[in-house]
Amino acid sequence: MNINEFRERTEKAQELMQKRQIQTLILFPGTNMYYLTGFLEEPMERPLFAVFDVKRDPFFIAPDLYEEQIKESTWIRDIRTWQETENPYALFERDQEKGMIAIDDKMWSVFSENLRRIFKDCELVGASSILRQLRMMKSDEEIHALKKAGEIADASLEAILDEIIQGRTELELAALLEYEMKKRGGSRPSFESIVGSGPNGAMPHKRATSKRLENEESVVFDFGCVYKGYCSDMTRTVFIGDPTEEMRKVYSVVVEAQEHAFREVKANSKAKDIDLAARSYIEAKGYGKHFIHRTGHGIGLDVHEEPYITKENDQVLQRGMTFSIEPGVYLPGKFGVRIEDIVAVTDSGAISLNKFTKELLVK
Repeated sequence: MNINEFRERTEKAQELMQKRQIQTLILFPGTNMYYLTGFLEEPMERPLFAVFDVKRDPFFIAPDLYEEQIKESTWIRDIRTWQETENPYALFERDQEKGMIAIDDKMWSVFSENLRRIFKDCELVGASSILRQLRMMKSDEEIHALKKAGEIADASLEAILDEIIQGRTELELAALLEYEMKKRGGSRPSFESIVGSGPNGAMPHKRATSKRLENEESVVFDFGCVYKGYCSDMTRTVFIGDPTEEMRKVYSVVVEAQEHAFREVKANSKAKDIDLAARSYIEAKGYGKHFIHRTGHGIGLDVHEEPYITKENDQVLQRGMTFSIEPGVYLPGKFGVRIEDIVAVTDSGAISLNKFTKELLVK
């Protein structure tokens, strides 16, 4: 992203702050801070904040060891540093006695409680009241980054499936996936990669284990990488040896359910329409009780963000929203099948940011 995009995002955030009568926005290291400033860092035990006010230019409060790193990353020039023996909270503007202050929803409680003490007469609200609306709508540049992250994931799965996978452990294959993604430009995994074989695949979020892949099993690969701050997330299910008739049937049901959901994606439809399209198809095929999670989640700087594709969500879809479509069927003690792609909403429908085949693959 270029400097102007971060400035424009900040201006939009300040406009929303004025409309909602929020005087100050205080962000903590993470994706919200990156979204407005361009500075990306993990949360640490030292207080580090980006502060946005409707009346003055934004500024950082940061340990002095981060000063050069912040200067290199952000357009914000006011960087107020503190040393280990100093009180960082003394660097806040203290002229606000009442009103609303929005603080990062993911801020550690130790820091939010300290802010609550120094702004004791102010009402503290979540920063999502400002940033949720902005971050749901992706620019063309953001979608390009998401697409590139998806291409890296696609190519990485193809690379490991070119090898013999039977007999290898789930942990080994997860590590190979992450190596292949980094080799192709991914900075890190979006989340801990899931490789679930046989009965492990029937538990949607079970992490990779030392179990070895065996003949006549299904294997669920759920993984992604971060590219220029933006996440990919994809799932494919492959088979070792000849799949049973039941495996083939379940696989076909899941692929068709995803296609039904994809066809429902268009501007001005609702998130729940997407979920219901997949869910009703799986129910009609007799597997409704085995589809045990939502159909999808938004994705961007975070691998899980709004909009959430659930049967209760009345959120109207708009151009630029990006989210997963990932129906699954899980038969406890036997196997699971999940297929997942990321889609972007356009004026005329949806485009998929993943291109990996959905044909039944046997290794």
